[in-house]
Amino acid sequence: MKKVFALMLCFIMAFGCAAFAEEPIRIAYSTNGLSNPQMAETADHMVTYAQEKYGATLVFADADSDANTQIMQIENFIQSGVDALILSPIDPHALEEVAAEARDAGIKVVDFNRNLENADAGLNGDLNQMAVLLAEMAAEWIIEHYGDEEVEWALLDIQTMEVGIWQSETCKATMAELVPNAKMVAALHTLTLEEGVSATETLMQAHPNCRVILGCSAGAGVGANKVMTQYLIPDEYDDYAVFSIDATEEELLGIINDEVQKGAVGNGGGIRHAEILVDMAVSLVKGEEVDRIVWLPLEKITAENVDEAYARLYPDAE
Repeated sequence: MKKVFALMLCFIMAFGCAAFAEEPIRIAYSTNGLSNPQMAETADHMVTYAQEKYGATLVFADADSDANTQIMQIENFIQSGVDALILSPIDPHALEEVAAEARDAGIKVVDFNRNLENADAGLNGDLNQMAVLLAEMAAEWIIEHYGDEEVEWALLDIQTMEVGIWQSETCKATMAELVPNAKMVAALHTLTLEEGVSATETLMQAHPNCRVILGCSAGAGVGANKVMTQYLIPDEYDDYAVFSIDATEEELLGIINDEVQKGAVGNGGGIRHAEILVDMAVSLVKGEEVDRIVWLPLEKITAENVDEAYARLYPDAE
């Protein structure tokens, strides 16, 4: 009888432990486009980091720069019963309603750099300040290499997003102030790597004397550097320059390898973004206090400090 009782007790204890075992946290990430190298870098690391640090499940969906697709993907995530949503909105205004729907369903919402109002917390960057830093690096390089000469430059900006338009205008105004003799010859929409390649090819065909390219995304920077290193011979690299925003690994390697990429605006890096966003989502689900807005750290990265920045941002790189 004692043996039977002991077996029953073990069964009850085992069942009870299983019944009350903590379910893994489920997180979904809706990104505006994985063709952007920075977004791809962030999404990939999110999955690994969430699992390894928290035992959480994280899935992501690529809206491919289509706001309607993004809304449908988020609605599917809500129906699936995730615990938290991390959103990188294509159009913040279009997502306010579905974000509110998620919060009404008890899902925690984290905004990634788009100032979404219906969010519990957000990781934001000062996009105007990024544009100022981008233009400052380019202007410093132009003055050092060409002085007061008229130099042609072009902007690869994000024209499909309202914040991208504001950022573009800030960049143009800063360049006009710092290097008034520099001549802007083109502004081409660019977000993804493919668009960066295509826009640069179009640019150099129409304006073969363009010496400086400013890109408002990693896709612009990586794409422009790729085309220019093929368009030019190595001895000409010093006469041309690409500056861009995000400081992904590919951008920094372009600087390290003395290619046409001469600088990048660092904002923490995709790996650090992933970790901060996952930490915020998990903390919110657990009911812990989280700052409403966490600001991305901004820095200029050029040949002078790229080795230190690369080691800091990509410590696991070979």
